[in-house]
Amino acid sequence: MNRSNIRGFTLIELMIGLTLGLFVVGGVIAMFMTSSTTAMNQQRLSQVLENGRYGVQVLADELRKTGSQYCASYANALPADSGVNLLRAPLIRVANTASLQKWMPTPPTPAKPYMLDPGRFVRGSDCDNGGTCRPALATASNDINVVPASGTGDGNRVLGTDVLTVRYLATDGVSIAANAGGATEVDVGLNVSGAPLEFSDGQMAMIANCSSAEIFSVGTAGTKLRHRVDEGNLVGTLGDAYTVAGDSRVFNFSRDFRSVTYYVGLREDNLNPGQLISSLFRIENGGDAEELIEGVERFDVTHIVLDGRGGTHYLNANQVATNPGALACPPVAMTPPAGDPGCLWRGVQAVDVSILVVSTRSGPRGDEAFRYSPDGDTVQSYATNATLPSGLSAGNRLRREFRVYAGFRNLSR
Repeated sequence: MNRSNIRGFTLIELMIGLTLGLFVVGGVIAMFMTSSTTAMNQQRLSQVLENGRYGVQVLADELRKTGSQYCASYANALPADSGVNLLRAPLIRVANTASLQKWMPTPPTPAKPYMLDPGRFVRGSDCDNGGTCRPALATASNDINVVPASGTGDGNRVLGTDVLTVRYLATDGVSIAANAGGATEVDVGLNVSGAPLEFSDGQMAMIANCSSAEIFSVGTAGTKLRHRVDEGNLVGTLGDAYTVAGDSRVFNFSRDFRSVTYYVGLREDNLNPGQLISSLFRIENGGDAEELIEGVERFDVTHIVLDGRGGTHYLNANQVATNPGALACPPVAMTPPAGDPGCLWRGVQAVDVSILVVSTRSGPRGDEAFRYSPDGDTVQSYATNATLPSGLSAGNRLRREFRVYAGFRNLSR
């Protein structure tokens, strides 16, 4: 081959080739960046949706149990001419206040059996960004579930988020083996100290049928539960006859009646030490708080109240407690003890809960100010560079609002 016929690329051709190559590489990089951004956003959105849907399901399942009692509800009977509901709340016969759970009312003076106000099965607090909650939050002296103090540090409760407590009976109990009532000991036909009741002396039992229930302190004796005065009761007899044919049942009230409190708290980010994450926490029967949903910024509760005249009202916890509209009390035959937060708690038929779930990582997109309106009226808006009431930066995060409407099956009329 004649070397004179061999040619290389000219400088212009090389420049054109390099330019075209840069365009191709730039396109590939742009496609990669777009795909990476899309994948990151999808991952963050998936986290938000998964957490939100799980939280909605758990909340709905538990909140609907509020006030549940074996076979009977508290308010489904129409009031008589006197305006009193015919279906009684559980009757408490316990005299020893040390046996009572802290959220239960103290025995009246003079001492006599008294009713467990169904309004105590749901309680809440409406909390503002300054750390004030109305009604005041429960303390160790009046409840078993005590939430942390509000603040902006690790372990604090998040400012501006509500607190909700519900109570319900969680088991099916044990059918009695012989008719009970009067001075007769309650025979369940199995060892009351063993499973599933696992009673010990001084605990509270509840015996119930489809129309009434009574709570009393017990002494254990083989297959029987004693309910004498020396066991800590106001009177040593049960007021009604509970029959085997009526499938009357006994429950370990001290253990199986659940008090559950929800609140939003701050914890350290495990993947980014020194940074905080806000999450929804749950406390049961005075135990340690457990993290239920990661990445919850807001928890706002509206109470649906049916007053004594049949009117329906949507109120926050402070309005339920203070009754600023002077609404008629629900027709339940009892007078609130001194210091009770208000009669309208007996009329709470359901709660409408709004939770704002957020991605725990900042990233592309989500760079616009977000808007949040739990009551459908007042709109709250925060820019990405704003500091939230929790003390955290709003950041470039993805957010979604989830709503839970839970009707209380055993407190509805």
